[in-house]
Amino acid sequence: KLKAMGVNHLDLDLVLDEHHENNSQLIVAHPMEFKRESDYYSPCANTGFDEMMLTLKNVYGNDFFISMEPKAAWGKTQKELNDVALTNLPSTILEELLKKIIQHDLHGNCAVIVEINEVQDGHELEKERSLLKKILQSCQLFRGIRLSDDAPLSMDDYDMVMPTIE
Repeated sequence: KLKAMGVNHLDLDLVLDEHHENNSQLIVAHPMEFKRESDYYSPCANTGFDEMMLTLKNVYGNDFFISMEPKAAWGKTQKELNDVALTNLPSTILEELLKKIIQHDLHGNCAVIVEINEVQDGHELEKERSLLKKILQSCQLFRGIRLSDDAPLSMDDYDMVMPTIE
């Protein structure tokens, strides 16, 4: 239905299920959908990333674009660290996302919405930066803007500003 309406850009929230059948699986879901706490679910909620890519390629061929927001404990707040839908080390989900971008040959068909927290452990920070640099060889970098955020005064290193409903 979306293709028939001319929609070819989809925005995907991604959660890393670290306990899926004894290994990690990237899941298309908002954290509340993943935890089954939402009142509203998108049609693709809790779909495996591989299955989602198969569906997109079957429907669109190569004529689609996805912006992906990997969900993690970016701020390292206690609330984030206690949330089962947020992987505690953001580098873990970035590493899995990089593998999937390569596996599904998404070069030129994707963007990531990532804001690395500069105030954190040096080793983790370097790992996140390194993984993001590799991801950006295939994807654009979008900046998510919430209603509560001030309008950005510059683009910095971002390719586009992506409004979000959060």
